[in-house]
Amino acid sequence: MDDAHILQALDTWYTGNPHVRRACAFRAREGRGAREQGVLHVLLDVEPVMDSDENLPVWLANSRIWESQLEQATGCDIHLGDLQGADLALPQEPGLQSFMLDIWLREDWGT
Repeated sequence: MDDAHILQALDTWYTGNPHVRRACAFRAREGRGAREQGVLHVLLDVEPVMDSDENLPVWLANSRIWESQLEQATGCDIHLGDLQGADLALPQEPGLQSFMLDIWLREDWGT
């Protein structure tokens, strides 16, 4: 699947998952190592549970399902990570491809 189709698949998935506040995705450049080639790294910031700021219960309940959905939608191996506290400069490091640093943000969050 080419980059445009992967982005479209990610956008469609994000739109259908209201527990996800923000998301960004990137993948390793070719030549980075056989293990990393083709892996799509998806960082998510998930909505906390209703009675606290804790997002771990939402993550634990959904992360494997989300990973499976994303793999099916994109045709890529997916590595999910937590966007909270992630260094958004990461895709600029040598060996990472920043072709896909698209961030989805729900504008109606908290309203």
